[in-house]
Amino acid sequence: MIPTLVHGLQPRITPHHMGVIIAILLVSLFRPTDSQLLPCRDDEITFALTQCDDANGQWRVPIPYNKSINCIPKGKPPLRIQNCETSCPAGFSYNLANLNCTQCAPGTYSVGNSQTYDEWSVLPPGFHSQSSGFGGLEAGSSADQAAKGTCGPKTWLPRGDFISLEETEGCSSALTLQVDIVQNGGYVEFEYQFPDSSTMFTFSANSHECRSTVTGGDATVDTLRLVPDHTVRSSWLAAKLDLPRGKFTLMWLGISMINMRGSSYNPVRIRRVQVVGVKYSKSCNECPAGTFSRAGASRCEDCPLNQVSTRKGSGICIVCPDHQYALPGFLQCFDRIPCTTSDYIRRVGPCSADYQNADITYEWISPKICSDAGVVLPPASQIPCPRCNPGFYRHNVSTCSACDPGKFLNANGICAACDGGTSPAYKYEITNWTYLPNNIDAFCWNNSALGCANDGGWQLNGDSITTGYGHEDDVLLVMQMFTGGFRKVIQQKYFGQLSFDFELVCKSPQCQVNLTLRHTDTYSLTDTDLDK
Repeated sequence: MIPTLVHGLQPRITPHHMGVIIAILLVSLFRPTDSQLLPCRDDEITFALTQCDDANGQWRVPIPYNKSINCIPKGKPPLRIQNCETSCPAGFSYNLANLNCTQCAPGTYSVGNSQTYDEWSVLPPGFHSQSSGFGGLEAGSSADQAAKGTCGPKTWLPRGDFISLEETEGCSSALTLQVDIVQNGGYVEFEYQFPDSSTMFTFSANSHECRSTVTGGDATVDTLRLVPDHTVRSSWLAAKLDLPRGKFTLMWLGISMINMRGSSYNPVRIRRVQVVGVKYSKSCNECPAGTFSRAGASRCEDCPLNQVSTRKGSGICIVCPDHQYALPGFLQCFDRIPCTTSDYIRRVGPCSADYQNADITYEWISPKICSDAGVVLPPASQIPCPRCNPGFYRHNVSTCSACDPGKFLNANGICAACDGGTSPAYKYEITNWTYLPNNIDAFCWNNSALGCANDGGWQLNGDSITTGYGHEDDVLLVMQMFTGGFRKVIQQKYFGQLSFDFELVCKSPQCQVNLTLRHTDTYSLTDTDLDK
């Protein structure tokens, strides 16, 4: 305790107090003054910029590299910079020491005067997520506070290649990011999926101060807003909003309507956000492991097939030995196992000109990762020209078509007119899976380039269709049947009936089959369409 002088009293000083006073004096005596500090070495100095002033200028000032360095940056006085709009192109960073743009070294990258977010393993720095009921988003509310109410903390969830909106019904969820646009021509652009009509999805840029409209009108506006268009199926769309100079809070807001969500919910997804017009990059970023970059790169690239990079900041990729393989972006090589019958697929070609035979060929699933120590590809062969499904006739060597309206396929395989007073019994009966019927669409969807073993994803086996082999665990295999509608009641209140045989054999514990029925205006199939 340091003694304190109280009016009218004489402080009592003990030897212990004397030691405290002497220690304080010694610290004061030996604290170096500015005149006693040594000049900083070049490697002990960094530079900082002041805020832009009303004259569109700023100062560059030298400062010690960190707080533990006691030195004076002599010989480097503050420098006036007359233009705040200095920028560097992608692949360069701005060197404050030399006041010029420096090319990024191999293994690093820079996006120039923009910020790009396309990695969603975790919520990127600067982003915030919050949820609340329809009463509104309270400023400063946190996930812990949201968890105490009706709406839980699960709102915008990072999913690796994208971030997904997965809120509960009756909740509004906001994803926000603050940006500072310092250059003219700024904008924000993002890629998204918005397929579900039970969710309201909007994007806005809220200015930190009112400003004139971009169009030059007399009114003032503090919010710029757009409503993204709905997406179809698994497609991605890009939305763009121009931003004037200033500070903004970007907000992606999703509201899940009550009692409107169907049994199959398709969440809103965002996979890439780019903000253009921000300050230049002060340094180049290291590429993550599994990727590489050349000098002056604006982004990192996955290492090619059968090549890897095992550390951050790699400018090259290492080729795997012949007995090992690696898919693009892998961090290590893996041993090839002997090939099996699951490593190749069968292709059925069109029928011959006389409709007698069809060729069968086999090919390895690409990319081939098994070793030649196992099975080999079967030789090409021929089978009888596959028969069409009931109600369809052979239109040409590769397709089958439905009979014209009012006709049916008789026992001789000829489309014949119905007798007077009768009409065809319309139905789809598919028993032959050599070719994909015209009203069925089958595809494989995944964010990564190599998640699906092939574009179609499904494998036609003649008497069945399967999801095939070689897919990653996170793929979505979709088969859709489109109909032209239902004509009359067939049983009580039902207009149609669907029946199918299936088998589910999976190694992954998350494998499942979903069946949905959806009305759509984006695809309309009529009997005439089947003839095309």
